[in-house]
Amino acid sequence: MANTFNLFKQETAENNSKWQGAPKLRPKNGTTVVDILGDYSWTASPKGARKDIPEINFEEYELDLSSLITSALYKLRGGIENVTAFSSEMNTIIDKITKLDSAKGTNVKPIEDTLKSASSNELNPYAGMYAASPTGWTYRAPYLEELNQGINNQWGDDQGNTFNSAGGAALKGIMDTVENYVNTVNLANITAPGSYAEKVKFFNPGTSSSYSVRFPLLNTLDYNDIVKNWELCYLLTYQNLPNRRSVNLLDPPAIYRVTIPGIRQSPVSYISNLSIQHVGNIRNVEINGMMKPIPEAYMVNITFQDLLLNSRNLFKYALDGQQVVATIAPSKAANPVVSFVTPIRTP
Repeated sequence: MANTFNLFKQETAENNSKWQGAPKLRPKNGTTVVDILGDYSWTASPKGARKDIPEINFEEYELDLSSLITSALYKLRGGIENVTAFSSEMNTIIDKITKLDSAKGTNVKPIEDTLKSASSNELNPYAGMYAASPTGWTYRAPYLEELNQGINNQWGDDQGNTFNSAGGAALKGIMDTVENYVNTVNLANITAPGSYAEKVKFFNPGTSSSYSVRFPLLNTLDYNDIVKNWELCYLLTYQNLPNRRSVNLLDPPAIYRVTIPGIRQSPVSYISNLSIQHVGNIRNVEINGMMKPIPEAYMVNITFQDLLLNSRNLFKYALDGQQVVATIAPSKAANPVVSFVTPIRTP
């Protein structure tokens, strides 16, 4: 008989033909807010005393479409951004791509929906970067970290600047020609003790941001806490492992939309490091018919890595709470989720 868990249920290809490989872990009630801040034993303080504790919210997504495809479509959108007849040009491109794929007998709906959703949100520069659907899991955890903001900017040569058009490439060629000419002329100063001409520097964006959250899960208060904590640790670990679907297919782990109210938003990020450590004495405890080694407490460390560079567009959230969403659910293209939405909150 299959095990019955309190937090999640296992769904396999028998339940949904598009799923292969390991089972999917789905909320037992369709959508679940795992309220670590309010419902879990990370502190001995009463639950009523936690309402003023800062929080971090992370909503989980799974990719519906290859990043290779969405990357090409996003670059395509950038390439036609300066075309005056944006909508008509995009519609022509959509028709050409979908007809080409239809001729090959492939399922073109995710691609078509992604294109249409992106083209209908041209005012959002992040629209359509990732085609993903919610898994149903949303987490709410205490955020007691020291980090508020961190910025990494660089100015230097033009290696980080991209010339996306033929005109841009031609301009780059002219710049190189001029520089070679100037260097040749400067040979006249070859006998001088030193020669250096200042160069105009270019802005080269730094790396994307990373930030961490750390909290304990206490197993010494109640047996129900032991079960809840173990299932949460299993869920977080399971969802952040890849899924081998066949010899050639490997689904990536989950991605997340993260908000820290009053501090930051991350429309798309991933967990770059998950560490769950045993703290205190360890004993075997039976959970769902199996013996598990249970410590006095778990110490959970989660590090998020942004998939987008931080910008004023995103940081505006700290001022007024408006979120930018960079994921598109192909199944909901008629009502795309690429919009400004209300931050995740629980009563």
